[in-house]
Amino acid sequence: MIRSSSQAVDVDALSIEKIMRAPPEVETLGYDRIFYPDNIERIETPRQLAETVTDLMNKNDYIYIIAPSTKLFKESLAYAGQKLQIPIIPDVSQIEAGPGRHIFMRTIMAGRVRSYETPLNKAIILIGLGRFRGGRFSEKKTSFVPIKISVDTSFRIIEKREKARGAVRLEEADIIISVGRGFRSKDDLKLAFELADLLRGQVGCSRPIAADLKWLPEEHWIGLSGKKVRPKLYIALGISGQPQHIAGILESRVIVAVNKDPNAPIFKNADYGIVGDLYEFIPKFSEKIKEILGVK
Repeated sequence: MIRSSSQAVDVDALSIEKIMRAPPEVETLGYDRIFYPDNIERIETPRQLAETVTDLMNKNDYIYIIAPSTKLFKESLAYAGQKLQIPIIPDVSQIEAGPGRHIFMRTIMAGRVRSYETPLNKAIILIGLGRFRGGRFSEKKTSFVPIKISVDTSFRIIEKREKARGAVRLEEADIIISVGRGFRSKDDLKLAFELADLLRGQVGCSRPIAADLKWLPEEHWIGLSGKKVRPKLYIALGISGQPQHIAGILESRVIVAVNKDPNAPIFKNADYGIVGDLYEFIPKFSEKIKEILGVK
């Protein structure tokens, strides 16, 4: 959350969890203040988060509210933006500073068009994950401020069950092996995982694999409704290349597509295309990689 005056720029932050003891590195980032919930352990719902952000905005008159472009913040801050009557710019991947203004760039129309947007006044900015590196804002010493969070009485939490998650960080991966409907069964996905292990990469997937078939958890889902990635190498195995998937991979440095359909749309966006059966390609490709790496 950023507040500006003629003399200085203040940068505050909001923690969704109660802070009992702040890590030393947090104190040296240069935030002016970090707000945290005092009366509850964690902000649990999008509604709670939206109302908290709205309250902080009204009290502090921030210019920008900045948050990661995740499902939680998209839902919460859409509600906050409506209450505050300020615009939201989602999935920002580039920021340019001009005279008295900022220009925020994002891709639209399934990644085919770049949109450059400048808020006329206040705005909510949602940053694409992995787009910017963290840094120190100033030499200021951070103060920690407890705040009261309104309790949502419209429902009651009966039980919490932790969602099973793997160690998947697709936004940080240099190499991604992505799987689609070209795979005949869930068991066959082991071919992709073995290839990913060999290349020290991670496994992603198209929408049907995660949303429809449930063969992989949602954190593997790449696309407009999933994650946007920018690896050095993206290998698409059995993925047709629908616009919503292409939108998530356009910033990849090199895209390799393997599909037995020569008319698959994925080839229009690929740097290298192999028309063939992935069940024949993966074993041969893996053997060649092992030969190059000297792996038995």
